[in-house]
Amino acid sequence: MSEAKTRLEPFSFDKLADLFVEVRSMTPPSQLHGLLCGQLCAGLRPDHKSWLDAAAEQMATSDEMSVRVRAGLVDFYDVVLGDISASDLSFSLLLPESDETVGQRTDALGQWCSGFLSGFGAAGVIGSKLSEEATGVLNDLAQIAQVQADDLEESEDSEKDFFEVCEYVRMATLMLFGESQENKAVQETQANKSDAIH
Repeated sequence: MSEAKTRLEPFSFDKLADLFVEVRSMTPPSQLHGLLCGQLCAGLRPDHKSWLDAAAEQMATSDEMSVRVRAGLVDFYDVVLGDISASDLSFSLLLPESDETVGQRTDALGQWCSGFLSGFGAAGVIGSKLSEEATGVLNDLAQIAQVQADDLEESEDSEKDFFEVCEYVRMATLMLFGESQENKAVQETQANKSDAIH
């Protein structure tokens, strides 16, 4: 699938949230976006069925997902893969819009990081294969996932801090994705050499 095709219909937070409402899921939508990004950054490329199974588990829904929801989640997968792979680095975190309080958006950022770590961890990437920078980034995301925004006041400083942390997480995600792509290329080169020898 071409990058242009996958990026025709960007997914907004509200569009994803509508799918959660339809299946009566109490899971935060940002967490699902984080989960998928974590899988992709760990080098996983699940097929659509595997992705739907992972999404259903994350959404903790007991209801059978309708064709509309399943199609929406498949579109979501394709769009996110296109976003995170884009050469213009326009990838963004799927968080509530700015009409929500900074506290609610900060909570969603923590949930995004929690989902990311679950997705990345599920891939079983061995720590020794990660660069020192990647290990540091994962530790930072683990700290952000623990954020408590209950007492966060609405202020310019809070907005500025929130923006800066979001930008750090966004760039950290792209760094981890780039590192996984490089590792994959090295592995494929080594496998090709091995095949040639044998």
